[in-house]
Amino acid sequence: IATFRLIKGGLRAIDGLIGKTEPQDYAMQTPVATIGIRGTEYDVRYCESNCQDEAENGVAPDNGLYTAVNEGSIGIKNDTGVSVVKQGGYGFLENRRMRFRLLKARPHALRHMALPERFRDRVERMRKLIKQRRLRRWKALRKRHRRHGRRYLQQDSGGPGQS
Repeated sequence: IATFRLIKGGLRAIDGLIGKTEPQDYAMQTPVATIGIRGTEYDVRYCESNCQDEAENGVAPDNGLYTAVNEGSIGIKNDTGVSVVKQGGYGFLENRRMRFRLLKARPHALRHMALPERFRDRVERMRKLIKQRRLRRWKALRKRHRRHGRRYLQQDSGGPGQS
């Protein structure tokens, strides 16, 4: 299980092997919610009177959690339940007790989070590598399954798709 904690600031996450094979084993904890992934590339920023660098017309973004999903989807879980944000979706969560709000446009608090052009090729290479590794793993599991039958899968850590 991979659990990360965002205390303040922001990040861009492009899930890797953990997120692709076992998305339930990944969580990003923030002060106002826990984020789960579903094959995802997303941006998140938690503002707590520290986002003045994103001020627009002299007004800093409101305190809270800002999200943008570039690929896949994320689940935002807090005291009010779970909200799912799909690819191309944006949102804001003020605090743990408030409902998550979908936004119509990318939040200004995330304007500097875009992936620089020079890293985009690296992301594509990593995605291809992850797919290749996943395919090799599935082939190895199928080969073992054919060799050992159901008994092997029952003794293994839960069968295909399990780590």
